[in-house]
Amino acid sequence: MLGLTRAVEETTATLERGSPGAFRYRQADLRYAVERELYSRLGGRQDLLDAFAAGDQSPKPAKTAVEADVIGRLLNSGGSLTQVGPPLIRRTARSLRWKLAPPARSERWKARPEDLPAGEAGETAPVAFVLDHPKFLTFLEPILAELGDPPPLVISLVPGVDARPTPVPLRHICAYRSRSLPRPDMRQGGRGLAESWYLCSNFELLDAIIAHERPRATVVVEGNSAFDEITNRVCRQRAIPCLCIQQGWSPIAHNGFRNMSFSAMLTWGEGFAELLRPHNPGQRFEVTGSPVFDRHGEGSLALQRLRAETGGRPAVAVFLQGESPLISRHDRESLMRIAAEVAHRVRQVSVLVREHPGHPLTRPERDALGAIPNVILASPDRYFIDEVLEVSTVSLSIYSTTLLESAACGRVPVVFNPTALSRSNPDVEALGAGVEHRDASEVVDAIVRLVQDDAVRASFEDGMTAFADRFFDGARPGAAGRIRAAIDSAVAA
Repeated sequence: MLGLTRAVEETTATLERGSPGAFRYRQADLRYAVERELYSRLGGRQDLLDAFAAGDQSPKPAKTAVEADVIGRLLNSGGSLTQVGPPLIRRTARSLRWKLAPPARSERWKARPEDLPAGEAGETAPVAFVLDHPKFLTFLEPILAELGDPPPLVISLVPGVDARPTPVPLRHICAYRSRSLPRPDMRQGGRGLAESWYLCSNFELLDAIIAHERPRATVVVEGNSAFDEITNRVCRQRAIPCLCIQQGWSPIAHNGFRNMSFSAMLTWGEGFAELLRPHNPGQRFEVTGSPVFDRHGEGSLALQRLRAETGGRPAVAVFLQGESPLISRHDRESLMRIAAEVAHRVRQVSVLVREHPGHPLTRPERDALGAIPNVILASPDRYFIDEVLEVSTVSLSIYSTTLLESAACGRVPVVFNPTALSRSNPDVEALGAGVEHRDASEVVDAIVRLVQDDAVRASFEDGMTAFADRFFDGARPGAAGRIRAAIDSAVAA
């Protein structure tokens, strides 16, 4: 992942040196959008991971010359930056268009940029959220409720965002349902964008929507996608604040978390800002806390149901992961075996197994875990993460933002680290806020000690309190209000 990050930046830097303005489109610099897109596209290729691990330097398939150059640098065989012919470029672009659409119930975006006069932002203009994953709506619920009237505007870049129900009224624009992407004027694009015309098309589409709607501020989540950076550049040209809200955490500062330049990056705590600053020297950070601590109170029906299911017994929350460059299938299966072993060794403990929303359990996996009497399948469609943590004593995962939230909630996190990472980042064990082991049997033993010995758990209390103060602004509620204040401050500036 670090090698790919370096290879991407070396490729774009080489293009920029050879052709200043190589990534400019209509005076907007899309270099960092291209870097995010390249990392996203190549980071999931198993053949590259296998070749890198094996030291294989032979050429690998690439859709564009820029992609081929990155692959060459990653595998230490050098890149060519030769021009790819138009037929391949067109074929690549077609393959990247969105092809799915939910039932037609939201506003379809079909106006052309030349038809749209630029509006003017005012106090009655909405705050726009540009989202490229449905899960972000759940995270944003406290913030959306805080904004009140006028209803927030959600610009949906992928299917599913507009289909997810929310407790507050929203207005949706389904950008992905445009009958065709606007045709970009590539005469206004630099050499580095020749094979990325679809990014320029999305720039045109977002520019048209934002010019027409003229929100008083625009918000993106995470900031690590090409769409987030394109939104940022569109808003710069329109003199509209664009803020980014932290939603998760990556143990590696890859291209998606480097070179940020939003009006403000709203982090959960100063600790995360400290970790991001070296990679984002031009970014202003503001600590707001996490809205996760705003979402649910004791009156939540789901929380009451979960308390009833656990019967007041101590509980171990197991947050499963999907396969990724850092997590192999064997690692994922090992995590499930640890959950089953804990359930067998400590019968008086409930083991809450929560599958990853993007990587659901297979039917045989679900049946095998569900057959264990003290295992409760706490699926994402039934329980929020904070509800699972609320009834838990200890949490377990490989690497996950949830482990960090667990420490902030006073639930001792246990990190199972079979990955290439030397340690988790931030390192909860080094900070006295959790436990980390590479061996599965040591993980099981640690969990058994934690649930059976109150004194062992109590030894982590001071460390978890300090962790919460540094990384989650004390885990205090009210983050949604502070985020709204940050938005208002950016608008006023």
